[in-house]
Amino acid sequence: MAAAEGHNRARPGQRAILLAKAFAPNLGGVETYSEQVAFALARLGYEVDVVTQFHGPVGLETREADGVHIRVTNVGEGPQWLVGLRMAWAFLRLRPTARDVSVIHATTWRAALPARLFAGRRYSITVHGREVAQTRSPLLRFLMAAIFRGAGRWVYISHYSQSVCASDLPPPISAKVAWNGLSWPDQPAGDALEPRPPVRALSACQLTRRKNIDAAIRALCEARRQGLDVTLAVAGRGPEEEHLRQLVSDLGLDDSVTFLGFVPRSDMPQLYRSHSIFLHPHQHAHDPGDFESFCIAVADAMAFGNIVIAGRDGAPAEYIEVGRNGYLVDGNDVGDICRRLVEASTLSAAQASALREEASRFAHASFNWDVHAETIVSLGPHPA
Repeated sequence: MAAAEGHNRARPGQRAILLAKAFAPNLGGVETYSEQVAFALARLGYEVDVVTQFHGPVGLETREADGVHIRVTNVGEGPQWLVGLRMAWAFLRLRPTARDVSVIHATTWRAALPARLFAGRRYSITVHGREVAQTRSPLLRFLMAAIFRGAGRWVYISHYSQSVCASDLPPPISAKVAWNGLSWPDQPAGDALEPRPPVRALSACQLTRRKNIDAAIRALCEARRQGLDVTLAVAGRGPEEEHLRQLVSDLGLDDSVTFLGFVPRSDMPQLYRSHSIFLHPHQHAHDPGDFESFCIAVADAMAFGNIVIAGRDGAPAEYIEVGRNGYLVDGNDVGDICRRLVEASTLSAAQASALREEASRFAHASFNWDVHAETIVSLGPHPA
């Protein structure tokens, strides 16, 4: 795999500084992204320092994974302006001179402020999408534009993010698109359950309106009324949880829908394997600025061989080919979700096997953190 190839190309004495808005063990997409990129850079041979904030002891610690280590400086939680000042001070203490540091990368535009102030155009920024689209204050938009203008390079995590953010950002000096990687690239591929009655469907996400688990539950209810023996497990927490629990009770689905709450990362591989369908009918109708810019959970489900039913909005439409490695649905149409759920649950053994194998093959071939980190590195330092 690319990790082994990159790890063999050690870069003695070369350093990378990663500026991260948030970091594990805090939970969230940006936190996961930042941690994965940090370790990927270390596997490529860089000495990696991370400046970030998370819930935990303030100060420097060393973390290890995959036979490499990174140094993480936690500046502590607090108001954004205070966290920004602390990150700037920690960044300066790392002495980020052109001679000493090869890569300076910010995992969001806000985290790039220290680099904008002190590193000239030698830094790059990840563009996820929502953090740009949801910046609406005129003052913050002015600051955001200044930070992006100062960056030598940008990395988009999907073509969708690139297209959505184009009108909100100044023209880039240089930009590339690089998909995210998988959470468990070394886990056995394609070993999820086959879709045989009773069909076991899984949803795993933060329970927000964008994830649209409401429609998933309503579609499950309709599918059961049509005679399909199917259940749904919902992993995750969020502001919609109380509403979703009440909906399940109102529809009489208490025996068919299980809320698992927070599931530790270490337990997720077995959860994917113990289900056959991954149901993620996200939609953007409630807020065009709140969109799926990649969706690691969908990518992971494909890797484990789940039959994925995802919303057609956002980045998943870039990598899901309907009927070949998954399905796309109109998240605003419960009937469409139900039809795909029934279709996926009643595939012949040969059809199901071919779809699951192609989904897993595609995911492992296309989603790789080391390739993503190589893209960041390939952008190279830009002269101050």
